[in-house]
Amino acid sequence: MTTAISPGTRRAILVVLLLAFWLISLRHLTVAPPVYEDEPWQASTGWKLATAGVFGSDLFAGLYDMDRHYYGYLPLHPLLLAAIYRMAGIGLLQTRLEPVALGLLTLALTATLAQALFRDRRVGLLALILLLLLRLNSAGPFRLTGIPLLDTARIARYDMTVPVFALAAWYVFWRTTARPTGSERGAVFGYLLAGLLTALASLGHLYGAFWLPVLLILTLWTPSPGRLRRAIWLLAGFLIPWLLYLPYVLADLPAWRAQTSFYGERFRLLDWRWYLNNLRQEPLRYALWLPDDLLPRLARIGAWLHLLGLPAAALALMRRSWRRHDFAARALLLPTVLLPALMALLIFLKLPNYLVLFTPVWCLTLAWGSVALWDRLATARLGLRATRWLLVALLLAVGVEGVTRLAALETAAAQTTPYPAFIQQVRQWLPSGGRVLGLHNYWLGLEDYDYHSFAVPILWADPVYTSPPLTFGAALSRAAPTVILLDAHLRDYFAHHPEQEVELNAWLAQHHGRRVASIADATYGALDIYWVQP
Repeated sequence: MTTAISPGTRRAILVVLLLAFWLISLRHLTVAPPVYEDEPWQASTGWKLATAGVFGSDLFAGLYDMDRHYYGYLPLHPLLLAAIYRMAGIGLLQTRLEPVALGLLTLALTATLAQALFRDRRVGLLALILLLLLRLNSAGPFRLTGIPLLDTARIARYDMTVPVFALAAWYVFWRTTARPTGSERGAVFGYLLAGLLTALASLGHLYGAFWLPVLLILTLWTPSPGRLRRAIWLLAGFLIPWLLYLPYVLADLPAWRAQTSFYGERFRLLDWRWYLNNLRQEPLRYALWLPDDLLPRLARIGAWLHLLGLPAAALALMRRSWRRHDFAARALLLPTVLLPALMALLIFLKLPNYLVLFTPVWCLTLAWGSVALWDRLATARLGLRATRWLLVALLLAVGVEGVTRLAALETAAAQTTPYPAFIQQVRQWLPSGGRVLGLHNYWLGLEDYDYHSFAVPILWADPVYTSPPLTFGAALSRAAPTVILLDAHLRDYFAHHPEQEVELNAWLAQHHGRRVASIADATYGALDIYWVQP
């Protein structure tokens, strides 16, 4: 770690790191990980938006008006997918290119922010290296490396929209606040834009709104006059996109209420026990307290660097903020601490995907702390100065662990069925013009069929969501499929609902259902294809 890096060298290293991310992410992109169930679901709204100009999903036609107004998730991610589909058509590659491109922007913005905050080229470059190689989580079927950014950027969900717009908001806020001179009009525009970008992050996922209190507190923490006025402009900018989204909600308020009722357990804001449970369950997001495979978890270098390095760096930032009144230290300290705290308290689902909200911030904090320690040791007495090589050894260990995780990605890809090859097997058994009923997991690649989710007749027969409920047989008749896809997930569901399995079998017999194919796949499991007469 040198004490100075020239602008040209920084740009060259930055390009290499961005190119490395791009190449790593594109490799085996349509193979590994397997298609996650949310990807076709969310792609279906982007496709309808691109082809019909309607934010809805035909997968769920007939259920709470979902084919005309979809409220189950926020619109930013489908809007970006729709733009891609309009330009390049639909497919798994096009769908997953969106989060990869957003991951690239996240890296670029992280480096830009590091330079803006600390004017030290080493901090940004080290932060990018950590984002690319620093492992935090356990690996799994859909998170193959345990490196948050790499794993999240391979799955076409809304997660990657959040850090891009949040980091852009943070950058605009910093430039507006730290600018020593400038017109009042320019400052108003800067705070409005920062608020607007924060709102766009929250329109990717609601937890993007956690950046709003971060920026508001930083605004009020600024010693210069006019703090309240700046906070008002920030709030006004945040409200603009949400006020534009509000008419879409009001256009079909009963459908909004019905669709969002599925997520009631995630918003029990008036129950104090809900907050305690959220805090108690938060370690699950990091997989740090699970008893299985304890020794491999303890040997995870990235996890220890987070557990020990982050608090140390945060304390150093706090000291610098307090003693030197360093606003850059405050600007980094606050999101480092507040974002994960809000995530733990307010987010019911403990998905590791959500870590991408603040992993760029954490990597910035670790990078700043490492550079600050390196510089401090450089001026220490000779014995302590030699310990700088421990930092070099630690960075090499992080790199080795990261490279082994990339090797694990290669291994997983070699053992995974490419989704396009699997879905092509399914297509061979689908008659032209067929009305297909199956899980939404398989919609990508079958979007040219009249494809509907099996969740719809199941919910039509559920008294919790339909009053009065239909019998399951009547719900199937209402769905009127000519092809039924039964996979392992549905077989497991019917094993736990034997009365509906009896109705399904009776309905198949009544409609001359016959199994025309059984596909046994090592990745996607067993899939039975039935032709029926509606």
